[in-house]
Amino acid sequence: MRILFVVPSMNLITGGPAKSDMKLALNLAELGHEVEVFSTWWPHIKMPCDTMSEQNRVLLRLFPITTIPGLAHLPYSYALLRAVREEFGRFDICHAFSLWNPLISHTMTLFRQQQVPYALTPHGMMDPVVFARHRAFKWCWARLWERRNVEAADLIQFTSERERTKAERQGWHLRKTLVLPHSIEVSKGQNLPPRTQLEQTYPQLVEKEVIAFVGRINWVKNLDLLIQAVAILRKEGRNVALVCAGPDSDNHQTYLERKAEALGIGDLVLFTGFLEGAALRAVFGRADVVALVSRKENFGLSAAEALAEGIPVVLSNGVDMGEHWTAPPVWRAEETATSIADGLGRALSYSRRVGLPAREARELAQREWGTSSVSGLVKSYERIIAEHQ
Repeated sequence: MRILFVVPSMNLITGGPAKSDMKLALNLAELGHEVEVFSTWWPHIKMPCDTMSEQNRVLLRLFPITTIPGLAHLPYSYALLRAVREEFGRFDICHAFSLWNPLISHTMTLFRQQQVPYALTPHGMMDPVVFARHRAFKWCWARLWERRNVEAADLIQFTSERERTKAERQGWHLRKTLVLPHSIEVSKGQNLPPRTQLEQTYPQLVEKEVIAFVGRINWVKNLDLLIQAVAILRKEGRNVALVCAGPDSDNHQTYLERKAEALGIGDLVLFTGFLEGAALRAVFGRADVVALVSRKENFGLSAAEALAEGIPVVLSNGVDMGEHWTAPPVWRAEETATSIADGLGRALSYSRRVGLPAREARELAQREWGTSSVSGLVKSYERIIAEHQ
């Protein structure tokens, strides 16, 4: 099959989707399919012309960014849309990723108007929390484009069963759905860096119980509650520190730093900025627990990667991944500082008791993601193509 992916951004500072979408493309290429990814490097780099490169048999094309007055905070590219319009006839099926941004809305409008077979991965953008934010704006957007685009899609791919359930409750007619979790490299957890490696950069972590957060520093992640939970643990006598590894979003980090200072734990809350590769693995190597306590999370890529590394996790009820997990190495928490603190305390005690990396965490990751299920997506593609012939 010849497959076109349209992704708003390949810049990893925008979050997990940039990473997971490319991984899905690579998985399809490994099965012998021809995959091209049309994307941008939004929000930071404006290229004078489109750039093309081959990533393990996946052709990646990055197009120049276009700034739209009033919507500069959202990805757009006239060049990408022009390429889609001129070239989608080369592909057997097209697949768009995300919602509520003009680039993907206009891409799917092109697919719909030309009756091109297409799939959609909303990446949590059909969650009630998302609908509630800027509700009037999204209502108008849905009336103009999004509702028709979603309901005309031949397939909606979700990354968890709970994400699908929440989306279906919004009252939109979804023609066909598929749950396909993100691809997680379970085997790489065998070679974590030594626990002392991160301490060379941050010596204040020596002899501390380290709570790690990996992701964007953004309002939706409930990091204010996580910082309050750390303050509670300190009052209880636990020698803890919090490491937040991720890019700042909307200057939210400044607010969090002030909050930590006000709680008297400013020196125990560390922000590393965006990390990848060996630097990010050093954070996992030192973490005693990874916390993901977001208001909404359609999967929870950083938590899944933590489990694959053998690290227990604390998840809020807003994280859709693994809703059936009810025992260590996973603890669920309500979206309150006291509940999060309780979960963290239990997870830290578990880590001290069993030692890290924890065998139970890796076994859970192996059960959940050890076998790729991308073949289910391929079968859905084949069915869609046959229906359009």
